[in-house]
Amino acid sequence: VGSCVRGAQVWTGVVFRGNCLARARAAGARFVCEAAALPARTGALDAVRAGVATGGACHNRRHVAASLTIGPAVAPEFVTLADDPQTSGGLLAGVPADLVATLEDRLDVAGVARRWIGRVGAAGPDVVLV
Repeated sequence: VGSCVRGAQVWTGVVFRGNCLARARAAGARFVCEAAALPARTGALDAVRAGVATGGACHNRRHVAASLTIGPAVAPEFVTLADDPQTSGGLLAGVPADLVATLEDRLDVAGVARRWIGRVGAAGPDVVLV
């Protein structure tokens, strides 16, 4: 990926929003995450809709609550999914907007899948789920 990525964090066994908040605080930035773009295993959202949630999700929600804004259109199951400590995603990477197309080309050539889940803004440090 060359010099396209400015920062990255392995996202394995770490709650998604807590991970984003830690990165936002380190950068003094705002992370705006698109709830519907978050990866979810088949059946995960249905399980959450049926009332299944880990005990750690509630603890994690309390931990990030003061630095979190949830958009009015975000379905509750996406909030729960983002708080679940048993999520495993892959690699959360920060890429400047002017390098996104270059990175996409390089990832295509390498046959690497990716998912864009949000953007980083100048104000912060906090996390916004939209």
